[in-house]
Amino acid sequence: MDALLQRVLSRFFPEGSVQSCSRYGCGHINETYLVETGNGKRYILQRISSRAFPDVAGLQENIAAVTRYLHGILENPNAALTLVPTLDGENWYHHGPDSDWRVFDFIEGSVCLQAPRCPEDLYQSAIAFGTFQQQLSGFPAETLHETIRNFHNTPDRFRIFRETIARDPMGRAASVEQEIAFALAHEEVGSRLTEMLQAGVLPLRVTHNDTKLNNVMLDEKTHAPLCVIDLDTTMPGLSAYDFGDSIRFGAATAAEDEKDLSKMEMDLELFRVFTRGFLRACPALTAAERKALPLGALTMTLECGVRFLTDYLDGDHYFGISYPEQNLDRCRTQFKLVADMENKWKQMEQIVEEETWTMEKPVLVVMAAGMGSRYGGLKQIDPVGSQGEAILDYSLYDAHEAGFERAVIIIKEAIRKDFMDTVGARLKNAPMEIRYAYQELSKLPQGYAVPEGRTKPWGTCHAVCCALEEIGNAPFAVINADDYYGKAAFREIYNYLSTHGDDDKYRYCMVGYELGKTVTDNGSVARGVCRVNGKGFLDAVIERTRIEKYPGGIHYTEDGGESWVDVDEKATVSMNMWGFTPSFGRESRARFPAFLDQALEQNPLKGEYFLPSTVTALLTEGKATVQMLYSPDKWHGVTYAADKPVVVQALADMTREGLYPDGLWK
Repeated sequence: MDALLQRVLSRFFPEGSVQSCSRYGCGHINETYLVETGNGKRYILQRISSRAFPDVAGLQENIAAVTRYLHGILENPNAALTLVPTLDGENWYHHGPDSDWRVFDFIEGSVCLQAPRCPEDLYQSAIAFGTFQQQLSGFPAETLHETIRNFHNTPDRFRIFRETIARDPMGRAASVEQEIAFALAHEEVGSRLTEMLQAGVLPLRVTHNDTKLNNVMLDEKTHAPLCVIDLDTTMPGLSAYDFGDSIRFGAATAAEDEKDLSKMEMDLELFRVFTRGFLRACPALTAAERKALPLGALTMTLECGVRFLTDYLDGDHYFGISYPEQNLDRCRTQFKLVADMENKWKQMEQIVEEETWTMEKPVLVVMAAGMGSRYGGLKQIDPVGSQGEAILDYSLYDAHEAGFERAVIIIKEAIRKDFMDTVGARLKNAPMEIRYAYQELSKLPQGYAVPEGRTKPWGTCHAVCCALEEIGNAPFAVINADDYYGKAAFREIYNYLSTHGDDDKYRYCMVGYELGKTVTDNGSVARGVCRVNGKGFLDAVIERTRIEKYPGGIHYTEDGGESWVDVDEKATVSMNMWGFTPSFGRESRARFPAFLDQALEQNPLKGEYFLPSTVTALLTEGKATVQMLYSPDKWHGVTYAADKPVVVQALADMTREGLYPDGLWK
């Protein structure tokens, strides 16, 4: 180890703690080293290129501020870079001219890909950079330093371009008149994003500005994104910058310096893949930002082409080249890509609209396949409203009022005719898109069969698995068809699902009710009592299968009534109203075979794949959180036949009070 490295390391690590320090990675700007210490912990040491980043102090202040903010909102320490201070408490060490050094924790259990191997890799990079935008949507972007002045100020890039044409230091302008004309013809469109920012149409965001796949650390086992790295160009900007730069190279069909321009175009399917991931991961984007995404792709591609052409005219001083006309070839591929985007503009806009709809608008999933054993019939279709409406009709009405525009109703083939002749016929007049999914015993993974003699459904989590094709990649709320939840619950859960996405963890939610508002006078009920931590997240749901009212309050028994334990009527209980991101569907499907292996061995006729059990497993593994939301409304349901008159009267009273029209779907 040379003397300089030893001196630098001594500023970050106690004497004798470093075991080795060796060159690492394949970055072209900063020198990177892997440091291993005696306690087995590893670190990344970097010499910051002051030539590329003259304002090292501003750059390091940006990184320190952003990473500190991220660690303040994230629970997984590997979900954001961690700066290691010097022994003097500084966030970098200045040794001398062009000798500025910093240290990060090494992100264990991660891998980095240099290029996408398949569309899924591009999708995961979209998730990563969209999540980065989402996580920092509350950060004051205006407080960051502009470490590279006018980096994406496209009008300023054109100013420099015009000045270079006028100087023509290499005498090359006459030979590239066609390329110059193309660039200048696009100056107006290239300036629109800057103008929209200045006019306040687009909000200032924290942007990464180097959104390549190799700036994402992926989990070495699942290849799901863990952390965005290389924050040197993180500064104030527009979300369209990060989106557009990713499309510029991620959706291109040829290399940046390809000479055969017929090979270069923008792949619309890859554009869709990245758009889907980015929108899903960043629900905080405004409508104007979403609409500007295609413009971001065109602008970043155009700007890059102008920069390549400017550098070619100026003598190739900025971008490294391996042959004399490489920057010109690069310019031509970018301009070809711009032209192709213009030809596909309507399709690009349509894709953003379609993915905005499918990725961001929550879907309501209604469990209606079960049979009410204590009720003695099909509770899902039993009329309780003045025009024959079932409880389900009222839930759909409240859901639509809250913002839901699509519902997936899960039934089974055995009740299809009865359901469609009653509820289904009415819902043809509902102002929502209604889809149906069918939960059947035979819907099992390949290699599994229904045990002989089994008639019991596989459970609520299996029902979700059966509905995934209809749900798509949207966030979704799950309710029971035979429970009346009230208006507040749908507002709460819709607002949460519309504004939250996964980050370092899956971000789910549940609407809880006061126990005293969910019990019946006609017998016992089963309720999940919620244990909530100080941060407002669900820690556990404790199932109580026999809860009853009695003159002194509410109590439960677990031994057939031999002993009873009082429960506070204000205790929060679950009524199975859950909110999930699309990740829950993937987890449910992936975990189903393991459930079957156990159930087929231990309880083949009655084992059930319950939704709360899967949530509990994800909480235990530290992969998810469940935000508790609360409804002040009274629950109504028909656990027993004697409950029906109470529900009918309650809904009639609410109709008289103006909460519902007399006839929901007139």
